[in-house]
Amino acid sequence: FYAQDVDPETCVFSGAGPIRWNTEDVDHDGDYDMILHFNTQELDLETDSTEATLKGETYNGMQIAGTDSVQIVPDSVGKERHDRKSKKHDKKFKKGK
Repeated sequence: FYAQDVDPETCVFSGAGPIRWNTEDVDHDGDYDMILHFNTQELDLETDSTEATLKGETYNGMQIAGTDSVQIVPDSVGKERHDRKSKKHDKKFKKGK
């Protein structure tokens, strides 16, 4: 099985299609890996979801599917991280003036 054989336009991850993709040797094993990017707001996941599934097809029509565990991080945690980064950026910007 080669990741570059997967037709990314057929892929669906927890109800959402990819917004962009590329292939790259992420784990440095000599094989290309498929990297799919999804809009997280489009995923069909709840705060208590514990697994998600990716489905798709290869260019020759073979069905593929994989399921793995997920951990949903509440939006407030992501917002707090973003706010801290913004404050650091603001401090650097003010020092530069």
